[in-house]
Amino acid sequence: MTEQTDVLIVGAGPAGLATALGLAQAGVAFRIVDALPAAQNTSRAAVIHAATLQTLGRLGVADSLIAQGIKAPDFRVRDGDRVVLEVNFSVLGGGSPFALMIPQDETEAILAARLQEMGHDILRPARLTQLDQRADGVLATLDQLGEQHSLLARFVVGADGEKALSVPKRALPFRAPPTAPSCWLTSTWIGPSASTR
Repeated sequence: MTEQTDVLIVGAGPAGLATALGLAQAGVAFRIVDALPAAQNTSRAAVIHAATLQTLGRLGVADSLIAQGIKAPDFRVRDGDRVVLEVNFSVLGGGSPFALMIPQDETEAILAARLQEMGHDILRPARLTQLDQRADGVLATLDQLGEQHSLLARFVVGADGEKALSVPKRALPFRAPPTAPSCWLTSTWIGPSASTR
């Protein structure tokens, strides 16, 4: 039997979880799936900026994130003793004039806990293996530990990475330059300005 829902969210990282929270608040039927058997305990991101934090506040998770993270009112990049870049987040308007330093795995745990409080679970491990556009929606085939399941959704949100099956081939391609670094290493000072140290 084919399960039906309004929205299928593929990927339970921050983007997928935030989408699920917004849909849950709006009363839209959805199913969120992730290929991994459990959330990762690694971090691929470490900062939530003010505008994003305000959006997450509307989803009911900003206070928990702020309590768990570290407020960074400014940010500096140095080359030895020379300041190469300085950003002052305290000039931002709104209720969060700072960048929030928090590992991605902690962000995901807070979003997932809120989603569960709202009565929704993440279906995992459930790997998307096929998408077929039909007149009545999109038929998704999911592999759950070798068992195939079908789910018919009006819409599919691809939040599982740019190389994933949920990203249609006709979508705008993302191509990183071949010489682009896979990571940038910086040393960040979180605290009083240099003049007060």
